[in-house]
Amino acid sequence: MKVIVKKTFRDARTKEVHKVRPGQETVIDMSEERLAEAQAALEAYGGGFLEAIPDVDGAPITPLPENDTPPPDGDTPPPDEQAKPKPDKPDTAKRGGKKQGG
Repeated sequence: MKVIVKKTFRDARTKEVHKVRPGQETVIDMSEERLAEAQAALEAYGGGFLEAIPDVDGAPITPLPENDTPPPDGDTPPPDEQAKPKPDKPDTAKRGGKKQGG
């Protein structure tokens, strides 16, 4: 899930420093479990360091796994049609645009 860094902090697990830069939001990726763990650990320092980015419905955005595909919409051809090879065209660009032969 995407998370906004509200205050600069150092991640205890990765040792990475997540900085807040003036005029821009710092957005990082973090699992829901890791976010809960980090927020609990940062409570000792006053909390408010991280904020999950909600999606349109108000629920956090959960990215698709790398090997997953999004659900098809009305404009996407079925997978078997997407994989069809394109018809071969003669490659004339390498030969100056004209066929030579005989």
